[in-house]
Amino acid sequence: MTRGVHLIVLIHGLYGNPDNLKVVKEELERVSRHETSSRYQDREEDEVEALLESSSSASLPSSTRSRRSKLEIKILVCKSFTGSHTWDGIDVNAHKASGEIDDTIKGLEGKGKTVEVFSVVSPGMQKVG
Repeated sequence: MTRGVHLIVLIHGLYGNPDNLKVVKEELERVSRHETSSRYQDREEDEVEALLESSSSASLPSSTRSRRSKLEIKILVCKSFTGSHTWDGIDVNAHKASGEIDDTIKGLEGKGKTVEVFSVVSPGMQKVG
């Protein structure tokens, strides 16, 4: 039987490096383990779960939210381009990032896991203008 995975890909911004996303990764890991982060320290566990559920998937149907909450979380921090190489262009770096993503998915599939949800977090990918 395959296990469902939510793959979250973190991509740093211009002149960035994977270390820029260390805290983001740590917080995502903490939330995925259902631990209470310092941000929600004074709240009851049920209240924290409700806040996380409403903020991350409010627009999803309840059946999708329920399935999604049972998925294993895998976090990939892209490492194939850093510093001045971020100026190589979005096409070049997207190709590098897609290679990392493909390798990660193949590795998961080799372990009998299937990516069911795919998310990208990239503070450097923003609309200008």
